[in-house]
Amino acid sequence: MKRNTDFREPLQLAEFPIPYEENLERKLLFELITSPELIPENLNILCEGLFYDRDAKEVYKVLRAMYDARETIDMVSVCARVDKTYFLNQIASQIGYGTDMQVRSHITTLQVVMQRRRLYFEAIRNLQIASNEATQLSEVMDAPTALTRTLEQDMNSETTRSVGEVINEIAEKVSKGTETHITTGFNTLNWFTYGGFTAGNLVVLAARPSVGKSMFMMQMARAATIAGYNALILSLEMTNIELGERLLSSTGLLDKRDIAAGKVDWENFDKAKQMLNNGKMWFDDAQATADDVCTAITLNALKGRCDIVYIDYLQLMSTSDSDKNLYRQVTEMTKRLKKLAKSLKIPIVLLCQLNRDAANRTPQLQDLRDSGSIEQDADIVIMLERVRNEFGENTNEVNMYLQKNRAGAGGGLKIACRGNENYTHFVEI
Repeated sequence: MKRNTDFREPLQLAEFPIPYEENLERKLLFELITSPELIPENLNILCEGLFYDRDAKEVYKVLRAMYDARETIDMVSVCARVDKTYFLNQIASQIGYGTDMQVRSHITTLQVVMQRRRLYFEAIRNLQIASNEATQLSEVMDAPTALTRTLEQDMNSETTRSVGEVINEIAEKVSKGTETHITTGFNTLNWFTYGGFTAGNLVVLAARPSVGKSMFMMQMARAATIAGYNALILSLEMTNIELGERLLSSTGLLDKRDIAAGKVDWENFDKAKQMLNNGKMWFDDAQATADDVCTAITLNALKGRCDIVYIDYLQLMSTSDSDKNLYRQVTEMTKRLKKLAKSLKIPIVLLCQLNRDAANRTPQLQDLRDSGSIEQDADIVIMLERVRNEFGENTNEVNMYLQKNRAGAGGGLKIACRGNENYTHFVEI
């Protein structure tokens, strides 16, 4: 239908359909249900008003309630909560999975549509005012002001906070003595980082193979749980059983071969078991894709299982887009993990391999393997280096370097590796 542009003739509302994107609303719901890890990243711009379709609005309200209640979100669980079989089948018929960029783009489009829709209904209200013979002069004069106010409300961002609000929040934490940093378990490292890792941090722990970064990670995780925090460990290299054996070995200074053979010092074994069995540490056997890792983190966060996350390790992860080269894949993964840490308000500790160039010298930031974005996205970069003796042989000492610390100074300290190839435990020296 050709729109009437001759304003000497009366306009018909039928010429101006209500702004509404039915397919896009369904697409966005599908992406949020199948990739719930993207919800926290976009929580500040998601709202009920994005959806005009009544069924879509109801599904979103259920989805948001499930997220707020930290319930598991997937197509099955949502279908069990919503009595909209036909509509849910339409959602489920969508193809593919949403990426962060796709979801953000769809939300942005629906925001524009929502603003147009509000203007549409405001315009109808103004037409009603204009056509009513009983309308008072004040109502006519207020109509443009109300329209402007509608635009201003739509443009307000929920991400914007006054400095006063932020300062008051900090003051409340300080007055309550609330810890804002999660301990690393190493006093010197805590000193450099003002008490440990804080919400939104992406921490990179890098080393060459066999230096002990996995064990170092688990010691930090154990220190966090002792301090009362929930620690989630995702190992893309080891099974949960292997992780448990390593943790028991380090905690109780037990030989891994003895644990495997069932011949251990049971007194030390029981002590280690009691130290670890506080219900604060969690293992997750996530698959090696970035989508799987982010989904696992988000779902565990919704269940209250992670105040801090440890991932072992970056180079074993992959993106869903196999056509991208390794550099671009690593770049995408580190940026996504940084966004996730910020949106969930938790620190994420990401283990990383160093290039071969770092094997015979002090490791540097440029030695981070496969992508320069690791250095850019990380708030803290810790590097481990095995100390060698005069004969070039490895010793039990490890140098730790704080090569990047966005919130403070960098530095180095020595830690000792106690034990042998069958059990490892790091102590400061």
